[in-house]
Amino acid sequence: MIALTAPYFLSKSACGPYFLYGGLTLFAAVVLAKWMPETKGLGLERIAEVFGIVVEETEMITLATGRQSPAGVGFENRRRPATERRGSEA
Repeated sequence: MIALTAPYFLSKSACGPYFLYGGLTLFAAVVLAKWMPETKGLGLERIAEVFGIVVEETEMITLATGRQSPAGVGFENRRRPATERRGSEA
């Protein structure tokens, strides 16, 4: 956006674009500080609370691990090793 508008603005005013872009950056920083809570160091459960999202434990595990079930649960449905599928060591 800046690359498209800067040449036009600079042809009209030498310092106008800098004040415009600086003002927009300041506005974005204020909006970010006011409405975007800090989530660094928070667990997924606490982040969900901060944003007011109700998430069940199984959904949280899926978000955290990318798996549908916690580690160890559903072990019997896990894919068998290649040696068991082939029936030999070769």
